[in-house]
Amino acid sequence: MPTSCSSGSHAGRRAQDPERPSELELSVGFSPVVPTGSADLLDGVKLSDDGLATIGFTDELLRINNLSASAASAAFLGALRETAFQFDEVTAIEFTASGSCEAFFEFLQSTCEHIARPVDGVFGACRIIPPVELPSGAPPTVPRAYPGQPIVSWGSGEDSVRQRADEGSTSMPDGATAVEVRGYPGWIVPTGDEPLPQPFDIAWIEDGCTYAVTVAPRDGVSAAIEYAGRIGPSVAQPTPPPAEPVTVSVEEQGVRLTATVDRDRTVFGQRVIASVEILNLGPGPVFWGHSSTCPFPAHVQVHQDDARPLDPGRTDWTGDDAVLKSVTVDDVTPASAGLFEFRPESWLDFDGLMACTSDFVTSEIAEGAALTHVAAWDSEAQQGMPPPPGTYVVEATFSFLSRGAPPAFDDVSEPMHVTVPLPLTVEGPDVAYLSPGQAFDAVLADDRYRAFLADAPRTRWRQSDLAYDDGRWIATLYLSTSSRESDEVEAIVAVVDARSGEVLSVTLEERPMPAGG
Repeated sequence: MPTSCSSGSHAGRRAQDPERPSELELSVGFSPVVPTGSADLLDGVKLSDDGLATIGFTDELLRINNLSASAASAAFLGALRETAFQFDEVTAIEFTASGSCEAFFEFLQSTCEHIARPVDGVFGACRIIPPVELPSGAPPTVPRAYPGQPIVSWGSGEDSVRQRADEGSTSMPDGATAVEVRGYPGWIVPTGDEPLPQPFDIAWIEDGCTYAVTVAPRDGVSAAIEYAGRIGPSVAQPTPPPAEPVTVSVEEQGVRLTATVDRDRTVFGQRVIASVEILNLGPGPVFWGHSSTCPFPAHVQVHQDDARPLDPGRTDWTGDDAVLKSVTVDDVTPASAGLFEFRPESWLDFDGLMACTSDFVTSEIAEGAALTHVAAWDSEAQQGMPPPPGTYVVEATFSFLSRGAPPAFDDVSEPMHVTVPLPLTVEGPDVAYLSPGQAFDAVLADDRYRAFLADAPRTRWRQSDLAYDDGRWIATLYLSTSSRESDEVEAIVAVVDARSGEVLSVTLEERPMPAGG
């Protein structure tokens, strides 16, 4: 393993020590990173079965003054990295000084990390699912390939996780222990022999793929069961809880407003239906206003009692990057955190954009007459992500302009409101997902995405979407050179793990434009 390097290259063959700069290189200012005899600094190299090469140095390394400079340390690590990765069986490297990774990287003014050979984000047709944490509770390292097999791993030694996936489904084997993994039915089965610790496979089926995660906890199957609940956030559709309808009625300003929600508790993805009746008790008619295309007599929204504002992510993007983020990520202010709209019944299950025209129409409710309104919320938060669990309040509001006579439009007084509050509980795991802003920051910082974006000037942008789907954020930028709608357009599609922020894939695909896009 070479222990010296330079910041340049020379095409001629060297007549001197090939591990040191040539006379020509020295004459133009190049210098070795470590001194002659640096091979004595090497304490040993250990290669684990999972491809992790631990390269150890003696404490003499920490006495080389110029090595901790940023340029020198980068060159030093670069040389070691390229040398180690010449061997196919090496999939990641850990450096130590006097047996300590922390001491090695502290000397280089950095933090301990594994340097891993990049791996694809998929096993064929199945994607890699990074664990939320290692068995010890430590954050996972970057994934690395397992030598010679379609397996990836995180961590090292006893505190490691291995994952493989195969397309298709299988059944739980005899003698396995049933568990739940990421909200899916799964099982645990030992793969080794006593005495402990022995490896266990934690398996489940997700998106048509059978996953198996191998761990070797010291406390046996009980620890494996406990870790199964920590592999990742629950992404499967939870079972809707038993629920009872709730009805609340108020009388104010000559209006009886009655609202019913069909359930008092919900889970992510469960549709909650609100039915509202507005009865004019009199005296005289009531006049209210609306858009001609949206004759909805009530507005229904839900807000969390103790809402936590979402992190907007980076605010230092400039130029086209800033424009693209602003049109892709919904603007959520602290005042609107935890506030979500019920969609009118006629808008439900429509895949595309819906909006109201800006005209204004006045309608009348005669004394003794009533109007009804139905709306629904699919228990989703910003851009389709899971809502935080907790207590919520559904508010149905009817606004009207005047009573007895049509309103005078030169009167700028505020309209009158009647509101009904109803309780609602959202159940489910409290998982720290990336906010939409943080997810799109990861997309914009990805080199693959930036390469596609360089060939897609703003004049080609047609529509940009960001949506949560099954534990992932999916960013889609539709491109077209035509102003006409077409069946298929090019789209840059980026997929981000919603928990870790890892950009799993970036592709250029043919996609149909969404309705209303």
